[in-house]
Amino acid sequence: MKTNSLESLLQSNISGNFNPEMSITEDRQQQIDKSVLKAWICAGIPFETIDNPFVIDMFKILNNGYNPPSQNTLSGCILDEKVAKVEKTIDIELKSEKNLTLNMYKFYFKF
Repeated sequence: MKTNSLESLLQSNISGNFNPEMSITEDRQQQIDKSVLKAWICAGIPFETIDNPFVIDMFKILNNGYNPPSQNTLSGCILDEKVAKVEKTIDIELKSEKNLTLNMYKFYFKF
């Protein structure tokens, strides 16, 4: 089958944006990773989506030096670090409070 030269000029290559020569600082990498985690959780995006080649390509277009975390890294150590930080903040706030009352509410949803 003969390839149409016009079509080949218009067709973008998914790996065309990858340039390993560009890099970002480790601090910037971690800052973006945390932002990605927040976006993934708040939007309810499945963690495996991060490994999709088109998602990786999107990140490379936005910042060629950024290497997005793998599914395991995003759902593992980055998430664990954030959970530990939130738990520590909650513990600190609870220790400074007095006369706390805990309530249990039941919510019923009609679908």
